[in-house]
Amino acid sequence: MRQMAEFDGLTGLYNRTKFYGETRKMLDDYPETEFAVIRIDIDQFSLLNTFWGEKGGDEFLRYIAIELKRQAEKIDHCTYGRINADIFCACVPYQEGKFKKVLDEVLERLKAFRSDYFIKPTFGIYVIADKSMPVEGMYECSSMAAKTCKGKYNTYFGYYDAGLHDASYREQEIVNEMQNALDSGQFVPYLQPKYDLRTNRPYGAEALARWIHPEKGMISPGVFIPVFEQNGFISKLDHYMWDQVCRYLRKWIDEGLNPAPVSVNISRANMYNPNIVSDITSLVRQYGIPARLLNLELTESAYMDNPEVMRGVVHGLQSNGFTVMMDDFGSGYSSLNTLKEISVDVLKIDMKFLQGDDGSGRSERILSSMIRMAGVA
Repeated sequence: MRQMAEFDGLTGLYNRTKFYGETRKMLDDYPETEFAVIRIDIDQFSLLNTFWGEKGGDEFLRYIAIELKRQAEKIDHCTYGRINADIFCACVPYQEGKFKKVLDEVLERLKAFRSDYFIKPTFGIYVIADKSMPVEGMYECSSMAAKTCKGKYNTYFGYYDAGLHDASYREQEIVNEMQNALDSGQFVPYLQPKYDLRTNRPYGAEALARWIHPEKGMISPGVFIPVFEQNGFISKLDHYMWDQVCRYLRKWIDEGLNPAPVSVNISRANMYNPNIVSDITSLVRQYGIPARLLNLELTESAYMDNPEVMRGVVHGLQSNGFTVMMDDFGSGYSSLNTLKEISVDVLKIDMKFLQGDDGSGRSERILSSMIRMAGVA
């Protein structure tokens, strides 16, 4: 019975305790070999599990385990196991060129599991500097390294450095408080006005999430949004903001006003929710507001992840009367191709695109060209 308890029931890999023990033994047996601890997980796996169902999620976890076993057969000294949920860990010899080649192969095989979903594996890597450290501590270092690439498009590998401890502490503070902050209404929509340059008159607004903490005051979105994108909580914040804006619009209509459209953000995580169109459509129906008053903003990077899925979502939203905007246009690597493939209603050009002009007028000419192309796309 004790022997069976050493293995994870779903994947057949070592469980956390057994992995730590076997790794400690391997490090002691080969004191001259340089090793690295690798933490592997899938960005926003809980959402994937929701979309695919528990059976589909379990199938993917077994697929990861099979891939780890396959790679381990090529390596002389290696331990690997499932820590919990979608988190796996391995300890392997560190030879930079060979090491990177193996990681690249694992990455591509995991991403290829299903073509209809953008799968983003994250690899946190701690090249062991002190073998006397408990293996649990080595794993924590690899976890901190993994956080440096969470939620970042096309960034899959993160390496540990000593400065990550402070950042990890600050992030944990945010995680500890985020649900209570949502439940107690600490997130407040701030409306940033939009102006029509032809008339110089207001033309709606964009709702921006601001965290007003009862003790710390306003917490910058640059601090909490990346954390929420990494752990999937951004999906809850999205829904909260949509609901709050719909309440505002309903209130203004009831007061006899004629409100202009207000735009809200849809995070990359929610774009892969198969019910996203029905969720937003149901919300405006619940509040009895016209769909044209709730504009929807999606970042260009979300389109780049999986254009085929994005086309379907955009078409579904537009068919239900919503205006769809592409935010941060010009910040990606495939802007013109994206413009050709996906028919959005409004482009919001990334402000960075216009920064640093040398006075030659080149930025203005490129901007004019982009506007003309958008008009005929």
